[in-house]
Amino acid sequence: MISLLPKTTPRLPASLLVALGLVCLGAVSAPAQLVHAKDGEPLPSFDVVSIRQDTSGTGNSSVNYQKDAYRAENVTLRNLIMMAWQMRSSSQIKGGFDQLLDEHFDINAKVSEEDRSRMAKLSYDDRSRQDALILQSMLFDRFQLKVHYETKELPVFALVVAKGGPKFHASAPDPPADIAKSATPPAPGDPPSPSRKQGTWSHSDNKGAELNAFDTPVDSLARMLAYQSETEGRPVVDQTGLTGNFDYSLKWTPDRMSASAKAGDTATSLSDTGASGPSLFTALQDQLGLKLESQKAPVEILVIDHVEPPSAN
Repeated sequence: MISLLPKTTPRLPASLLVALGLVCLGAVSAPAQLVHAKDGEPLPSFDVVSIRQDTSGTGNSSVNYQKDAYRAENVTLRNLIMMAWQMRSSSQIKGGFDQLLDEHFDINAKVSEEDRSRMAKLSYDDRSRQDALILQSMLFDRFQLKVHYETKELPVFALVVAKGGPKFHASAPDPPADIAKSATPPAPGDPPSPSRKQGTWSHSDNKGAELNAFDTPVDSLARMLAYQSETEGRPVVDQTGLTGNFDYSLKWTPDRMSASAKAGDTATSLSDTGASGPSLFTALQDQLGLKLESQKAPVEILVIDHVEPPSAN
C-alpha cells in the first residue's frame, strides 16, 4: 500500500491511511488514546534499519508497507511520531524542537521473517497496534526519543450518527481463501467489494477526494477525518457507538479546492478541474449518515522529553 503525503503540512493527510483498518449522541466520555506499550510489554523491532536525511526538497512524500519491509521517503519526524502513536492531530505532540521535528527523512527497514509471520496471524486491531509499536521502537533507538504522557482537555470533533441513521452496512463474511489471496487494493473510483483485502484506501487529485474502506471499524474513518484541513487540526473521536467492521465509500471536494475556486485561482478552480462534489461535512451526512459535532474532550498528549538527530546507520 503506497500513500502520498504533501510536504507542506505538519498533519497527516487522508492519503496516509494505510491498509491496517449503537448510537451514542452524548458528550465524549473517554480520552482519545494514543497507542503505547503496556507495562512490561516488549516492543517489536525492525531487523535492519537505514535512516538518511532527505534534502531533495520535492513536494511529495510516501510510505509503503510490504510483507516484510517498511519504506518511507521524504517524511518528517513529526509525521513519523504521529504514525507511531496513531495520533489524530499534531496538537497531541508537545515539546521537542520544531526544526528537528520538521526535518525530512528516508527510511528503509526490514522485519525478520519470524516476526512478519507472527504479525500476519494477528487480528486487524492487533496488527495495526504492532505496526505502530515497531515504529516507536525505531524512534526510541535511532532518534533517542524519550517521552511521557499527559491528558488535556482540547477542542475536538465528535463523529456521531446523524438523524436517520447510518447509510452503510456491516462487512460481509470473509471471502473464500482463493479469492482473498488474489485480492488487491481498489483503483481510484472502484468501490470496495468482498473480494478486496481488509483496509482503507484513499485517493485525491485535482478533481476531488475519495475514500474506500472494506472490513474496517468506524474509528479508522474518524482518524482519517482528523487529517483533513476542514477539521482544523482537532482530534476526531468516534462517538457513533457503531461496533464491528464496515464497508463504505466517501467522495468529496477538499476544502483547499473550494477555497481556491472562491478566490478565483484558475489553476485549481473547481470549474476548470471538473470537481463539483460536496464538501466533506455534507458528504459525511448525505453519503454515510454521519456528522461532526464540535465538543471539548480529554485527549492524551505525547510529551517529548528528549529527541536528537538519528544515529548513524
